[in-house]
Amino acid sequence: MTSKTRYVMCGEAAGDQVDAADVLRLRNLEPNRNVNLHIDDISRSLYRDVPPQFLDLVEIATFVYVADQATTRGGAGVDNMGEEWRRQLHFEIPVRCVDLWQQSEVATALQTVLSFLSEDCYTLKFRRYNSPPTFDRFINFGDSDWGFKPERIVLFSGGLDSLGGAVQEIVVEGRATALVTHQSCAKFINRLRMLRQMLDDRAKGPKPLHVTVGINKDESLNHEYTQRSRSFLYAVLGATIAQMCGLDEVRFYENGTVSLNLPVSRQVVGAKATRTTHPKTLAGFQHLFSLLAGRPLAVVNKFLWKTKGEIVKLIMDAGCGGMIEWSTSCTHTWEMSNAQPHCGKCSQCIDRRFAVLAAGAGQFERADSYGVDLLVQARDEGESRTMLASYVETAQQVAAMSEMEFFMRFGEVGRIVRQLGGSADENARRIYDLYRRHADEVLKVVDSGLQAHASQVRARSLPESCLLRLVHDPSVPPEWASGGTGTMSVPTEVSDPDYFFRQRGEGWQLRFAGHEPQWLKPAIGYAYLRELLQFPNRTFSVCQLLVAVHGEKAILPLGDGGKDFDATAKKAYAIRLQELDEELEEAQEMNDIGRAEKLGTERAQLLEHIRKSGFRGTAKRSDSDLNNIRNSVCNAINRALATIKKYEPSAFDHLKSAISTGFSVVYQPTESIPWSF
Repeated sequence: MTSKTRYVMCGEAAGDQVDAADVLRLRNLEPNRNVNLHIDDISRSLYRDVPPQFLDLVEIATFVYVADQATTRGGAGVDNMGEEWRRQLHFEIPVRCVDLWQQSEVATALQTVLSFLSEDCYTLKFRRYNSPPTFDRFINFGDSDWGFKPERIVLFSGGLDSLGGAVQEIVVEGRATALVTHQSCAKFINRLRMLRQMLDDRAKGPKPLHVTVGINKDESLNHEYTQRSRSFLYAVLGATIAQMCGLDEVRFYENGTVSLNLPVSRQVVGAKATRTTHPKTLAGFQHLFSLLAGRPLAVVNKFLWKTKGEIVKLIMDAGCGGMIEWSTSCTHTWEMSNAQPHCGKCSQCIDRRFAVLAAGAGQFERADSYGVDLLVQARDEGESRTMLASYVETAQQVAAMSEMEFFMRFGEVGRIVRQLGGSADENARRIYDLYRRHADEVLKVVDSGLQAHASQVRARSLPESCLLRLVHDPSVPPEWASGGTGTMSVPTEVSDPDYFFRQRGEGWQLRFAGHEPQWLKPAIGYAYLRELLQFPNRTFSVCQLLVAVHGEKAILPLGDGGKDFDATAKKAYAIRLQELDEELEEAQEMNDIGRAEKLGTERAQLLEHIRKSGFRGTAKRSDSDLNNIRNSVCNAINRALATIKKYEPSAFDHLKSAISTGFSVVYQPTESIPWSF
């Protein structure tokens, strides 16, 4: 089986002949228009010309979103993101600023964030527009003037989390807020209208500004409901309105367990679980928008460290519990009805109902507003049943995990912390705490349900496939309660040695003198430290240490030149390039333009040096070569030690006194330490 490949010809390119089997033609202009973007209720007094690159961006996002819906991932039966889940999408799009979009940095930023967001493979070819439409062609101006300039741009889907964000901004803080809503389904209209009215009535300050974005398209373009590129369209529209209002930030509001995308169920992994507000996604949005704006334009998730249950409690504490029933979380829109707006089977419905019950907000929505009750109704065989059982099973495991077990199980944490500001080690601990709180919420709901239905559970009168039977009844087939793969055991507690330094996934764990183990973010300096600790009293040249760390078993002698040094230097330069790429990515994500430019210059100079040297056995060792290698190794070791000092000072004191650095590096402890690795 191969992934689906599709060519998407957009706008003025839609009429071109393409030598391909599967071509999708999207036309946003007459004649034969099949895609129509419209933005409602923009105030004329605040409207001003939008930079042409942002007009391009709005159209690009529209075409990507429609193509996403028009190209199936293989249907609802795709299991755990098989090859049909991932698609090859090749776009040709007319733009106003063709030179800008063809710049490597801009094109790469766009392609990278789209690929991560939806886990598809994108190629985008840009051509110059012949007759580009103006932005006001997409706008339906409101009848009334807004009367004030908004200070916040908030993306408002009408779901429970974004409702919590709107309540925080408008009801609690009284901010002048523009709520940007994508109206993706006609069934949402009345529910959104009710939420808007309730927010207007409860506003502490000025009533919010409601900006509605819609995309009308031919029915023939509806084949895929997952809409993983929807948040790109959302963010683009928010950034464009921020440009119009002279603001420098766009806000998402989504709970941390969904945002961070760690698999709370084996049926919900990767992009099959939403990456809407994953830190890497938002960093990618921010990098792209800032490049286009020529200034920092932040994209943030203000609920990253909240569980969904905590968001529901925030809504209730603000006196807005009555709004909960009008929010909509379900992705199976084709199953929605006025009586049952939630299917009760998709991951979003499961998340929502657990959160509402955990927060004690059950009185604010009817249990029968879900197509399937969370606790006591039978679930059909298939993904819905296995997803729910696995969801609860994972919560039970996380609730019993130590920090170390959690980081061993979820190696993705090591990658996530690189995308967040502040201390990576502290953020890792906050992630652990977040998931423990989420697990406690889930188990609280299950325990309360077992208590409330104790007699039915005892009599086994509930359906065998309902959640309470799945988690309690030993007569239920075990594969029903474990997603069809058997029970996954929680790692057994074992007695760890008093001293260890281990790599786990991309991160590291350090224990010193029997203290509490510490988790450390990925960094190359720890690899150097491990090599030194494994060979106490052995003196390494910096080049030898580089080679040893990166898999070379033979220790190459450092001569005056020739092939031995050539191989060693080549390895050293490759590692430095890797370090520069990591540092450059971090600088771009933090929108540190000055640092990014400096790192980019160093990278270009290093590549030019490598090109000139050729590495054909003729390069000679120079003082500058060795200085670069020494600085790379020693700086990495010192950065690692500085982090260790913050969390395990006694280990830092020992290592700092025992390690000597320079052109040669050695670990010489005054007393033997029984390190385990």
